[in-house]
Amino acid sequence: MNRFEERIAYWWDMASRHVDAPTEITVEERTDAGDGGRHYAYCEVDGTNITIAYSPGILDLPQKHIDGIALHELGHAIDFSYSQKYLDKMFGMKLDSDPEHRADEIIELLLGETIQYDRPNYVQCVGDTCMGGSRPRGLR
Repeated sequence: MNRFEERIAYWWDMASRHVDAPTEITVEERTDAGDGGRHYAYCEVDGTNITIAYSPGILDLPQKHIDGIALHELGHAIDFSYSQKYLDKMFGMKLDSDPEHRADEIIELLLGETIQYDRPNYVQCVGDTCMGGSRPRGLR
């Protein structure tokens, strides 16, 4: 198990203590998950199967980025597992309508981790050494 897979397993364990999350996520390395820029992973759902795919290049990133990306993709996994109406009720508030912002919002509400977007490439980041802020609107 590499650093990214370890972080997914750790954060998934933490999240599943707070929400009735799907029991299993598949995590796999895929060359199509990266673009050599700011994209290193994605989450996809096929029925009840959730897969988080990551680029081999993610392992070259600092830990603060690996954690930020892992948390963001877990936010998607939780988001994709429920209707927005159900999530709004679960968290007692209306969540952001944009799925990218909603993934980050879910993680902050569930785990207390604020995902930032480190400059200059806007890669997800967590921790005190991040040099970013919230996700800019329209960033894909």
